[in-house]
Amino acid sequence: MPQPINYLWQEVLLPTETNGTFSRAFAVPKDAKALTLLVPDLVGAASTLLLQVADPSTREQSYDSSATWYGLGVFDLTDGTREALDSIPESAATTLPVSALGSGILRFVASTPQMGAVDAITVRLIWAMD
Repeated sequence: MPQPINYLWQEVLLPTETNGTFSRAFAVPKDAKALTLLVPDLVGAASTLLLQVADPSTREQSYDSSATWYGLGVFDLTDGTREALDSIPESAATTLPVSALGSGILRFVASTPQMGAVDAITVRLIWAMD
């Protein structure tokens, strides 16, 4: 009989109090296998999110704007190119294998500032756990 898959739910707010483009930082959980992103409608002209990873050498406890952040991408073995994770669409559910994310501290960046939202936008994360 197949074993049930364990899930972990998480919510990430966008934007933070001080910046209209970046989300709060979040960590890739230990033993995660896949991530499903539930991205709601974004504000204004924004239509996509991209993922960034924090440089661990900055060792910032809050991982705010003073940390060093890099755009996250995946190496495509079929053609030897880097595929940026920079077009995660709004109003959609997108699933990514954790092997594409790696590990570490991540955040979302909206294609345009989200300060026009009445409340912070909530991106819901569903982690499939081992």
